[in-house]
Amino acid sequence: MRTLLTSLFMICAFYVSAQKAIGIHHKAILIDTHNDILSEVVEKGYQVDTDLTGKTHCFSAAQ
Repeated sequence: MRTLLTSLFMICAFYVSAQKAIGIHHKAILIDTHNDILSEVVEKGYQVDTDLTGKTHCFSAAQ
């Protein structure tokens, strides 16, 4: 009986915790702040110390 009650309590606790997490997830404002330029440069074999204008998907500030 004690095992059953403990199991029931744990299931309820996990359910409530999951509901809180889902609520936070739906209210959160997410912003992607990282830049993929380094991974793209490595994958395509470009040199980082050269001018990469037009070689990657990133736009230059001059445009």
